[in-house]
Amino acid sequence: MSTLIANCAFAPILCSNAECGMEINKPDKVYHETEVCEYRKVKCHDCGQIQEVVGRTFGRAGEQRRGQSQ
Repeated sequence: MSTLIANCAFAPILCSNAECGMEINKPDKVYHETEVCEYRKVKCHDCGQIQEVVGRTFGRAGEQRRGQSQ
């Protein structure tokens, strides 16, 4: 029976995304891991822009703190 389950096209498998561990059917593996898994890796299109804004914001905050301590 275990051989039948292992060879079944709909056999349950575990999501390979770190920390997920959800059991899914084989045909749903790619969709789950790339589209709906909350632990999937996603490419951030605005990361560079966000990092620039955060850097400027923290830079100004540091300048203000230094100005207050003088």
